[in-house]
Amino acid sequence: APPPPAAAPGPPGAARRMYERDAYGPPGATNLLATTRAGQPAPVTREKTDVSLSLVAKYGDEKDEDLRKYEAKFEGHYTVRNKKKEKVTVNIFFPYPSTADTLPDAKVLVGDHEPDNVKYTQQGVQWESTFDPEEVKDITVRYRAFGTEDFAYMLDRDERIPEFRFALTVSGTERKPELPARVCLEPSTPLTRSSEDWTAEWNYKDLLTLRDIVIVIPPRFMGSNVFQRLDRLTWAGLASVLLFGLILFTGGYAARKPVGVGQYLLIVLALAVFYPLFLYLSKHLRVSSAFWLSYLALGVLVLYNLQRRQGLRFALGYGGFGLLLLPGLFTAAALATKGGGALVMIGALLLVGFIMVVAPRVARARPQPPPAPPPLSVPPPPGEGPPMEQEPAGPGEPVEEAGQPARSALPATGVPAAPPAPPEVAVEQRTFCVYCGEELEEDFCFCPHCGKGAEIALKCEQCGTAICLACGQAYRFCPGCGRQLPAIPSHSPEASG
Repeated sequence: APPPPAAAPGPPGAARRMYERDAYGPPGATNLLATTRAGQPAPVTREKTDVSLSLVAKYGDEKDEDLRKYEAKFEGHYTVRNKKKEKVTVNIFFPYPSTADTLPDAKVLVGDHEPDNVKYTQQGVQWESTFDPEEVKDITVRYRAFGTEDFAYMLDRDERIPEFRFALTVSGTERKPELPARVCLEPSTPLTRSSEDWTAEWNYKDLLTLRDIVIVIPPRFMGSNVFQRLDRLTWAGLASVLLFGLILFTGGYAARKPVGVGQYLLIVLALAVFYPLFLYLSKHLRVSSAFWLSYLALGVLVLYNLQRRQGLRFALGYGGFGLLLLPGLFTAAALATKGGGALVMIGALLLVGFIMVVAPRVARARPQPPPAPPPLSVPPPPGEGPPMEQEPAGPGEPVEEAGQPARSALPATGVPAAPPAPPEVAVEQRTFCVYCGEELEEDFCFCPHCGKGAEIALKCEQCGTAICLACGQAYRFCPGCGRQLPAIPSHSPEASG
Protein backbone atom coordinates (compact mmCIF):
# COMPACT_ATOMS: atom_id res chain seq x y z
CA ALA A 1 0.00 0.00 0.00
CA PRO A 2 1.27 3.51 -0.76
CA PRO A 3 2.25 5.69 2.19
CA PRO A 4 -0.32 8.20 3.46
CA PRO A 5 -0.10 11.77 2.19
CA ALA A 6 2.11 14.05 4.22
CA ALA A 7 -0.67 16.61 4.64
CA ALA A 8 -2.82 14.15 6.57
CA PRO A 9 -1.21 13.64 9.97
CA GLY A 10 -4.21 11.79 11.26
CA PRO A 11 -7.77 10.69 10.57
CA PRO A 12 -9.97 13.64 9.60
CA GLY A 13 -13.11 14.88 11.27
CA ALA A 14 -14.95 12.90 13.91
CA ALA A 15 -12.85 9.79 13.33
CA ARG A 16 -10.07 11.39 15.30
CA ARG A 17 -11.95 11.99 18.55
CA MET A 18 -9.82 13.97 20.96
CA TYR A 19 -10.12 13.79 24.69
CA GLU A 20 -12.14 16.70 26.11
CA ARG A 21 -10.73 17.47 29.53
CA ASP A 22 -13.20 20.16 30.70
CA ALA A 23 -11.39 21.77 33.62
CA TYR A 24 -8.40 19.42 33.47
CA GLY A 25 -6.43 21.04 30.63
CA PRO A 26 -5.58 20.11 27.02
CA PRO A 27 -6.29 16.75 25.36
CA GLY A 28 -4.18 13.73 26.26
CA ALA A 29 -3.21 10.41 24.70
CA THR A 30 -5.75 8.23 22.98
CA ASN A 31 -6.17 4.72 21.66
CA LEU A 32 -5.42 3.19 18.28
CA LEU A 33 -7.61 4.73 15.57
CA ALA A 34 -8.17 2.78 12.38
CA THR A 35 -9.80 4.30 9.29
CA THR A 36 -10.01 3.62 5.60
CA ARG A 37 -8.34 5.83 3.03
CA ALA A 38 -11.62 7.66 2.63
CA GLY A 39 -11.63 8.52 6.31
CA GLN A 40 -14.41 6.08 7.26
CA PRO A 41 -14.10 3.69 10.22
CA ALA A 42 -12.17 0.59 9.18
CA PRO A 43 -13.76 -2.88 9.48
CA VAL A 44 -11.26 -3.98 12.14
CA THR A 45 -11.68 -4.48 15.82
CA ARG A 46 -9.34 -4.61 18.82
CA GLU A 47 -10.01 -7.94 20.48
CA LYS A 48 -7.48 -7.36 23.23
CA THR A 49 -5.79 -4.28 24.73
CA ASP A 50 -2.96 -4.62 27.24
CA VAL A 51 -1.26 -1.39 28.34
CA SER A 52 1.33 -0.69 31.02
CA LEU A 53 2.10 2.91 32.02
CA SER A 54 4.77 4.10 34.44
CA LEU A 55 4.73 7.76 35.52
CA VAL A 56 7.53 9.43 37.47
CA ALA A 57 6.46 12.79 38.91
CA LYS A 58 8.87 15.72 38.84
CA TYR A 59 8.43 19.29 40.01
CA GLY A 60 9.68 22.73 39.05
CA ASP A 61 11.90 24.30 36.42
CA GLU A 62 13.87 27.53 36.06
CA LYS A 63 10.68 29.56 35.51
CA ASP A 64 8.12 27.93 37.82
CA GLU A 65 9.20 26.08 40.93
CA ASP A 66 5.73 24.61 41.44
CA LEU A 67 5.31 23.25 37.91
CA ARG A 68 4.09 19.62 37.89
CA LYS A 69 5.83 17.40 35.34
CA TYR A 70 6.01 13.71 34.52
CA GLU A 71 8.20 11.23 32.73
CA ALA A 72 6.04 8.49 31.20
CA LYS A 73 7.05 5.07 29.97
CA PHE A 74 4.27 3.64 27.81
CA GLU A 75 3.94 0.20 26.27
CA GLY A 76 0.71 -0.97 24.65
CA HIS A 77 -0.06 -4.34 23.04
CA TYR A 78 -3.10 -4.52 20.76
CA THR A 79 -4.62 -7.57 19.06
CA VAL A 80 -6.42 -6.32 15.93
CA ARG A 81 -8.62 -8.53 13.73
CA ASN A 82 -10.18 -7.94 10.32
CA LYS A 83 -13.90 -8.51 10.75
CA LYS A 84 -14.59 -9.00 7.05
CA LYS A 85 -13.91 -11.96 4.81
CA GLU A 86 -12.13 -9.78 2.32
CA LYS A 87 -8.81 -8.00 2.12
CA VAL A 88 -8.75 -4.42 3.49
CA THR A 89 -6.17 -1.66 3.73
CA VAL A 90 -6.32 0.27 6.99
CA ASN A 91 -4.83 3.62 7.95
CA ILE A 92 -3.76 3.36 11.61
CA PHE A 93 -2.98 6.39 13.73
CA PHE A 94 -1.80 6.45 17.33
CA PRO A 95 -1.56 9.99 18.81
CA TYR A 96 0.91 10.85 21.52
CA PRO A 97 -0.13 12.74 24.66
CA SER A 98 -0.67 16.39 23.79
CA THR A 99 0.74 17.40 27.18
CA ALA A 100 4.13 15.91 26.19
CA ASP A 101 6.78 18.02 24.49
CA THR A 102 9.56 15.41 24.19
CA LEU A 103 9.10 11.78 23.07
CA PRO A 104 12.27 9.66 22.91
CA ASP A 105 12.42 5.94 22.13
CA ALA A 106 9.19 5.94 20.05
CA LYS A 107 8.68 2.59 18.32
CA VAL A 108 5.86 0.75 16.54
CA LEU A 109 5.97 -2.97 15.77
CA VAL A 110 3.50 -4.99 13.73
CA GLY A 111 4.31 -8.51 14.75
CA ASP A 112 8.09 -8.40 15.16
CA HIS A 113 8.87 -5.81 12.49
CA GLU A 114 8.48 -2.08 12.14
CA PRO A 115 6.23 -1.10 9.18
CA ASP A 116 8.09 0.26 6.15
CA ASN A 117 5.69 3.15 5.65
CA VAL A 118 5.51 4.28 9.29
CA LYS A 119 5.70 8.01 9.92
CA TYR A 120 6.58 9.55 13.29
CA THR A 121 5.50 13.10 14.10
CA GLN A 122 5.12 15.17 17.26
CA GLN A 123 1.37 14.51 17.12
CA GLY A 124 1.68 10.73 16.83
CA VAL A 125 2.68 7.77 14.71
CA GLN A 126 0.87 6.73 11.48
CA TRP A 127 1.12 3.91 8.98
CA GLU A 128 -0.94 1.80 6.57
CA SER A 129 -1.43 -1.91 7.01
CA THR A 130 -3.16 -4.49 4.80
CA PHE A 131 -5.27 -7.20 6.48
CA ASP A 132 -6.18 -10.44 4.78
CA PRO A 133 -9.69 -11.82 5.34
CA GLU A 134 -10.22 -12.29 9.14
CA GLU A 135 -6.50 -11.83 9.73
CA VAL A 136 -5.28 -11.06 13.25
CA LYS A 137 -2.23 -8.87 13.85
CA ASP A 138 -0.35 -7.96 17.03
CA ILE A 139 0.63 -4.29 17.24
CA THR A 140 3.00 -2.92 19.85
CA VAL A 141 3.49 0.79 20.60
CA ARG A 142 6.32 1.96 22.86
CA TYR A 143 7.57 5.42 23.79
CA ARG A 144 8.84 7.61 26.57
CA ALA A 145 7.33 11.04 27.09
CA PHE A 146 8.16 14.13 29.10
CA GLY A 147 5.07 16.24 29.80
CA THR A 148 3.25 18.41 32.31
CA GLU A 149 0.42 18.09 34.81
CA ASP A 150 -1.48 14.95 33.72
CA PHE A 151 -1.76 11.99 31.39
CA ALA A 152 -4.94 10.78 29.66
CA TYR A 153 -5.72 7.59 27.74
CA MET A 154 -8.89 7.60 25.68
CA LEU A 155 -11.15 4.55 25.43
CA ASP A 156 -13.49 3.48 22.63
CA ARG A 157 -17.00 4.84 22.92
CA ASP A 158 -18.53 3.60 19.66
CA GLU A 159 -18.11 -0.11 20.28
CA ARG A 160 -17.66 -2.69 22.97
CA ILE A 161 -14.14 -3.42 24.22
CA PRO A 162 -13.89 -7.24 24.44
CA GLU A 163 -10.84 -7.47 26.72
CA PHE A 164 -9.09 -4.54 28.34
CA ARG A 165 -6.24 -4.32 30.82
CA PHE A 166 -4.39 -1.16 31.94
CA ALA A 167 -1.67 -1.28 34.63
CA LEU A 168 -0.52 1.99 36.21
CA THR A 169 2.50 2.81 38.39
CA VAL A 170 3.14 6.34 39.74
CA SER A 171 6.24 7.31 41.73
CA GLY A 172 7.90 10.48 42.96
CA THR A 173 4.77 12.07 44.46
CA GLU A 174 4.42 13.33 48.04
CA ARG A 175 0.71 12.57 48.06
CA LYS A 176 -1.75 10.30 46.34
CA PRO A 177 -2.19 10.83 42.56
CA GLU A 178 -5.61 12.03 41.48
CA LEU A 179 -8.04 10.05 39.33
CA PRO A 180 -10.79 12.65 38.73
CA ALA A 181 -14.08 10.86 39.23
CA ARG A 182 -16.00 12.99 36.70
CA VAL A 183 -13.99 11.79 33.71
CA CYS A 184 -11.87 8.85 34.86
CA LEU A 185 -12.99 5.23 34.69
CA GLU A 186 -12.97 3.64 38.12
CA PRO A 187 -10.11 1.12 38.46
CA SER A 188 -10.95 -2.48 39.24
CA THR A 189 -7.98 -2.51 41.65
CA PRO A 190 -8.02 0.78 43.61
CA LEU A 191 -5.03 3.06 43.78
CA THR A 192 -2.85 1.74 46.62
CA ARG A 193 0.57 2.44 48.06
CA SER A 194 3.29 -0.09 47.26
CA SER A 195 6.69 0.66 48.83
CA GLU A 196 7.45 4.06 47.23
CA ASP A 197 4.99 3.73 44.32
CA TRP A 198 1.25 4.06 43.77
CA THR A 199 -0.31 1.29 41.71
CA ALA A 200 -3.74 0.73 40.16
CA GLU A 201 -5.16 -1.60 37.55
CA TRP A 202 -8.15 -1.65 35.19
CA ASN A 203 -9.32 -5.13 34.17
CA TYR A 204 -12.56 -5.26 32.20
CA LYS A 205 -14.27 -7.51 29.68
CA ASP A 206 -16.93 -6.48 27.19
CA LEU A 207 -16.58 -2.90 28.40
CA LEU A 208 -18.88 -0.03 27.35
CA THR A 209 -18.08 3.33 28.86
CA LEU A 210 -18.16 7.07 28.25
CA ARG A 211 -15.16 7.69 30.47
CA ASP A 212 -11.43 7.54 29.90
CA ILE A 213 -8.37 6.94 32.10
CA VAL A 214 -6.98 10.21 33.46
CA ILE A 215 -4.04 10.48 35.89
CA VAL A 216 -3.35 13.89 37.43
CA ILE A 217 0.05 14.56 39.03
CA PRO A 218 -0.74 16.02 42.47
CA PRO A 219 0.94 19.21 43.68
CA ARG A 220 3.55 18.94 46.40
CA PHE A 221 2.39 19.13 49.99
CA MET A 222 4.27 22.40 50.44
CA GLY A 223 4.65 24.78 47.55
CA SER A 224 8.20 25.61 46.54
CA ASN A 225 7.54 29.33 46.17
CA VAL A 226 7.00 30.28 49.80
CA PHE A 227 6.85 34.00 49.03
CA GLN A 228 3.57 33.46 47.19
CA ARG A 229 2.06 32.54 50.56
CA LEU A 230 3.27 35.49 52.62
CA ASP A 231 -0.29 36.53 53.49
CA ARG A 232 -1.06 33.08 54.92
CA LEU A 233 2.23 33.00 56.83
CA THR A 234 1.48 36.44 58.31
CA TRP A 235 -1.85 35.27 59.70
CA ALA A 236 -0.28 32.06 60.95
CA GLY A 237 2.43 34.08 62.75
CA LEU A 238 -0.08 36.38 64.49
CA ALA A 239 -2.24 33.44 65.57
CA SER A 240 0.83 31.58 66.85
CA VAL A 241 2.01 34.51 69.02
CA LEU A 242 -1.41 35.19 70.59
CA LEU A 243 -2.54 31.59 71.14
CA PHE A 244 0.88 30.41 72.33
CA GLY A 245 0.92 33.17 74.94
CA LEU A 246 -2.60 32.16 76.06
CA ILE A 247 -1.57 28.50 76.39
CA LEU A 248 1.46 29.39 78.52
CA PHE A 249 -0.55 31.77 80.73
CA THR A 250 -3.25 29.15 81.31
CA GLY A 251 -0.70 26.42 81.98
CA GLY A 252 1.24 28.59 84.43
CA TYR A 253 -1.93 29.46 86.34
CA ALA A 254 -3.09 25.83 86.47
CA ALA A 255 0.35 24.52 87.55
CA ARG A 256 0.94 27.45 89.97
CA LYS A 257 4.11 28.26 88.02
CA PRO A 258 3.37 31.59 86.33
CA VAL A 259 5.46 32.54 83.32
CA GLY A 260 7.35 35.79 83.80
CA VAL A 261 7.08 38.83 81.56
CA GLY A 262 10.69 38.40 80.47
CA GLN A 263 9.96 34.83 79.36
CA TYR A 264 7.00 35.98 77.28
CA LEU A 265 9.19 38.54 75.53
CA LEU A 266 11.88 35.96 74.74
CA ILE A 267 9.31 33.48 73.36
CA VAL A 268 7.67 36.17 71.21
CA LEU A 269 11.13 37.10 69.92
CA ALA A 270 11.84 33.45 69.05
CA LEU A 271 8.54 33.19 67.15
CA ALA A 272 9.29 36.44 65.34
CA VAL A 273 12.68 35.08 64.21
CA PHE A 274 11.23 31.72 63.11
CA TYR A 275 9.40 33.00 60.02
CA PRO A 276 12.21 35.18 58.55
CA LEU A 277 14.65 32.32 59.12
CA PHE A 278 12.31 29.92 57.32
CA LEU A 279 11.89 32.30 54.37
CA TYR A 280 15.64 32.77 54.09
CA LEU A 281 16.43 29.04 54.21
CA SER A 282 13.71 28.27 51.65
CA LYS A 283 15.78 30.14 49.04
CA HIS A 284 18.71 27.77 49.45
CA LEU A 285 17.09 24.49 50.58
CA ARG A 286 13.98 22.49 49.88
CA VAL A 287 10.90 23.89 51.59
CA SER A 288 10.51 20.86 53.85
CA SER A 289 14.18 21.00 54.91
CA ALA A 290 14.01 24.75 55.56
CA PHE A 291 10.85 24.30 57.64
CA TRP A 292 12.27 21.53 59.81
CA LEU A 293 15.54 23.36 60.48
CA SER A 294 13.72 26.55 61.48
CA TYR A 295 11.22 24.62 63.57
CA LEU A 296 14.00 22.72 65.37
CA ALA A 297 15.78 25.97 66.26
CA LEU A 298 12.54 27.48 67.58
CA GLY A 299 11.71 24.39 69.64
CA VAL A 300 15.15 24.28 71.31
CA LEU A 301 14.97 27.97 72.30
CA VAL A 302 11.43 27.83 73.69
CA LEU A 303 11.72 24.52 75.53
CA TYR A 304 15.08 25.45 77.08
CA ASN A 305 13.66 28.75 78.32
CA LEU A 306 10.62 27.09 79.91
CA GLN A 307 12.61 24.19 81.35
CA ARG A 308 14.93 26.49 83.31
CA ARG A 309 12.10 28.35 85.07
CA GLN A 310 9.11 26.00 85.15
CA GLY A 311 10.70 22.56 84.90
CA LEU A 312 10.89 19.88 82.23
CA ARG A 313 7.35 18.60 82.75
CA PHE A 314 5.82 22.05 82.22
CA ALA A 315 8.07 22.71 79.21
CA LEU A 316 7.14 19.46 77.44
CA GLY A 317 3.48 19.50 78.46
CA TYR A 318 2.41 23.06 77.74
CA GLY A 319 5.33 24.36 75.67
CA GLY A 320 5.56 21.21 73.53
CA PHE A 321 1.81 21.22 72.88
CA GLY A 322 1.92 24.88 71.87
CA LEU A 323 4.85 24.30 69.50
CA LEU A 324 3.16 21.31 67.88
CA LEU A 325 -0.17 23.07 67.43
CA LEU A 326 0.74 26.63 66.48
CA PRO A 327 4.09 27.10 64.70
CA GLY A 328 3.89 23.49 63.52
CA LEU A 329 0.34 22.72 62.39
CA PHE A 330 -0.77 26.25 61.52
CA THR A 331 2.38 26.98 59.49
CA ALA A 332 1.96 23.69 57.61
CA ALA A 333 -1.64 24.71 56.86
CA ALA A 334 -0.42 28.04 55.46
CA LEU A 335 2.10 26.30 53.21
CA ALA A 336 -0.05 23.36 52.10
CA THR A 337 -1.12 23.38 48.47
CA LYS A 338 -4.18 21.32 49.35
CA GLY A 339 -5.91 20.44 52.62
CA GLY A 340 -4.94 23.58 54.57
CA GLY A 341 -8.50 24.01 55.85
CA ALA A 342 -8.52 20.46 57.22
CA LEU A 343 -5.29 21.15 59.12
CA VAL A 344 -6.77 24.32 60.62
CA MET A 345 -9.86 22.39 61.76
CA ILE A 346 -7.68 19.72 63.36
CA GLY A 347 -5.74 22.44 65.19
CA ALA A 348 -8.99 24.04 66.40
CA LEU A 349 -10.22 20.69 67.76
CA LEU A 350 -6.91 20.12 69.58
CA LEU A 351 -7.17 23.60 71.10
CA VAL A 352 -10.73 22.92 72.34
CA GLY A 353 -9.57 19.63 73.84
CA PHE A 354 -6.73 21.43 75.62
CA ILE A 355 -9.21 23.91 77.14
CA MET A 356 -11.46 21.07 78.35
CA VAL A 357 -8.50 19.34 80.04
CA VAL A 358 -6.99 22.44 81.67
CA ALA A 359 -10.25 24.10 82.84
CA PRO A 360 -10.67 21.87 85.97
CA ARG A 361 -7.03 22.50 86.94
CA VAL A 362 -7.54 26.24 86.69
CA ALA A 363 -10.65 25.97 88.89
CA ARG A 364 -8.71 24.03 91.54
CA ALA A 365 -5.86 26.53 91.48
CA ARG A 366 -8.17 29.50 92.12
CA PRO A 367 -7.81 30.77 95.75
CA GLN A 368 -10.82 30.04 97.98
CA PRO A 369 -12.36 32.80 100.18
CA PRO A 370 -11.90 32.42 103.99
CA PRO A 371 -14.84 30.89 105.92
CA ALA A 372 -17.31 33.38 107.34
CA PRO A 373 -17.43 33.73 111.19
CA PRO A 374 -20.47 32.26 112.99
CA PRO A 375 -23.38 34.70 113.33
CA LEU A 376 -23.83 36.38 116.72
CA SER A 377 -27.08 37.21 118.46
CA VAL A 378 -28.04 40.70 119.62
CA PRO A 379 -26.53 41.54 123.03
CA PRO A 380 -28.93 41.91 125.95
CA PRO A 381 -29.85 45.38 127.18
CA PRO A 382 -27.53 46.76 129.87
CA GLY A 383 -28.44 46.06 133.48
CA GLU A 384 -29.47 42.48 133.05
CA GLY A 385 -28.16 40.07 135.64
CA PRO A 386 -26.27 36.83 135.15
CA PRO A 387 -28.10 33.80 133.85
CA MET A 388 -30.51 32.42 136.47
CA GLU A 389 -30.80 28.83 137.44
CA GLN A 390 -33.24 26.86 135.40
CA GLU A 391 -36.62 26.42 137.07
CA PRO A 392 -38.49 23.14 136.94
CA ALA A 393 -40.53 22.83 133.79
CA GLY A 394 -44.24 23.33 134.20
CA PRO A 395 -46.90 21.07 132.79
CA GLY A 396 -46.81 21.03 128.98
CA GLU A 397 -43.34 22.58 128.73
CA PRO A 398 -40.45 20.63 127.18
CA VAL A 399 -37.99 19.20 129.64
CA GLU A 400 -34.31 19.56 128.79
CA GLU A 401 -32.50 16.24 128.96
CA ALA A 402 -29.28 15.68 130.79
CA GLY A 403 -26.19 16.39 128.78
CA GLN A 404 -27.96 18.99 126.58
CA PRO A 405 -26.68 22.59 126.73
CA ALA A 406 -28.76 24.90 128.84
CA ARG A 407 -30.99 27.42 127.13
CA SER A 408 -29.82 30.99 127.17
CA ALA A 409 -31.12 33.00 130.13
CA LEU A 410 -31.13 36.17 128.07
CA PRO A 411 -34.54 37.82 127.67
CA ALA A 412 -36.21 37.56 124.28
CA THR A 413 -35.52 40.60 122.14
CA GLY A 414 -37.42 39.57 119.03
CA VAL A 415 -34.18 38.51 117.27
CA PRO A 416 -33.46 34.74 117.10
CA ALA A 417 -30.39 33.61 118.97
CA ALA A 418 -27.40 32.37 117.03
CA PRO A 419 -27.10 28.60 116.57
CA PRO A 420 -24.57 26.93 118.85
CA ALA A 421 -21.06 26.89 117.54
CA PRO A 422 -19.52 23.54 116.61
CA PRO A 423 -17.63 21.83 119.41
CA GLU A 424 -14.00 22.80 119.66
CA VAL A 425 -11.03 20.86 120.90
CA ALA A 426 -10.70 21.26 124.66
CA VAL A 427 -7.83 23.52 125.66
CA GLU A 428 -6.41 23.46 129.18
CA GLN A 429 -7.40 26.66 130.98
CA ARG A 430 -5.24 28.17 133.72
CA THR A 431 -6.51 30.58 136.43
CA PHE A 432 -4.41 33.29 138.05
CA CYS A 433 -5.09 35.53 141.02
CA VAL A 434 -6.21 38.97 139.86
CA TYR A 435 -4.36 40.60 142.79
CA CYS A 436 -0.95 38.93 143.01
CA GLY A 437 -0.79 37.07 139.68
CA GLU A 438 -0.03 33.65 141.11
CA GLU A 439 -1.59 30.56 139.52
CA LEU A 440 -4.58 29.06 141.30
CA GLU A 441 -6.00 25.58 141.32
CA GLU A 442 -9.47 25.15 139.92
CA ASP A 443 -11.15 24.44 143.30
CA PHE A 444 -9.41 27.26 145.23
CA CYS A 445 -11.81 29.83 146.70
CA PHE A 446 -9.04 32.01 148.20
CA CYS A 447 -5.56 32.68 146.88
CA PRO A 448 -2.99 30.84 149.09
CA HIS A 449 -0.40 33.55 148.37
CA CYS A 450 -2.23 36.76 149.23
CA GLY A 451 -5.44 35.53 150.85
CA LYS A 452 -7.73 37.40 148.49
CA GLY A 453 -10.99 35.83 147.33
CA ALA A 454 -10.60 33.73 144.15
CA GLU A 455 -14.29 33.32 143.31
CA ILE A 456 -14.34 36.52 141.33
CA ALA A 457 -13.66 34.73 137.99
CA LEU A 458 -16.51 34.02 135.52
CA LYS A 459 -15.99 31.14 133.06
CA CYS A 460 -17.34 31.14 129.48
CA GLU A 461 -19.97 28.44 129.00
CA GLN A 462 -18.59 27.53 125.54
CA CYS A 463 -14.80 27.54 125.82
CA GLY A 464 -14.22 27.80 129.60
CA THR A 465 -12.12 30.99 129.48
CA ALA A 466 -11.88 32.61 132.95
CA ILE A 467 -12.92 36.28 133.02
CA CYS A 468 -12.24 38.50 136.00
CA LEU A 469 -15.36 40.01 137.53
CA ALA A 470 -13.37 43.00 138.71
CA CYS A 471 -11.84 44.11 135.38
CA GLY A 472 -14.17 42.37 132.87
CA GLN A 473 -17.14 44.72 133.32
CA ALA A 474 -16.71 46.10 129.80
CA TYR A 475 -16.47 42.67 128.11
CA ARG A 476 -19.47 41.94 125.90
CA PHE A 477 -17.93 38.97 124.08
CA CYS A 478 -15.67 36.18 125.25
CA PRO A 479 -11.98 36.89 124.41
CA GLY A 480 -11.45 33.14 123.86
CA CYS A 481 -14.18 32.17 121.36
CA GLY A 482 -16.07 35.38 120.58
CA ARG A 483 -19.38 34.22 122.04
CA GLN A 484 -21.65 36.86 123.56
CA LEU A 485 -21.43 37.03 127.34
CA PRO A 486 -24.23 37.78 129.79
CA ALA A 487 -24.00 40.99 131.73
CA ILE A 488 -21.26 40.68 134.38
CA PRO A 489 -22.42 41.90 137.84
CA SER A 490 -20.38 44.59 139.51
CA HIS A 491 -17.79 43.37 142.02
CA SER A 492 -15.23 45.21 144.04
CA PRO A 493 -12.02 43.76 145.36
CA GLU A 494 -12.73 45.13 148.81
CA ALA A 495 -15.91 43.13 149.04
CA SER A 496 -14.05 39.96 148.14
CA GLY A 497 -11.43 40.65 150.71
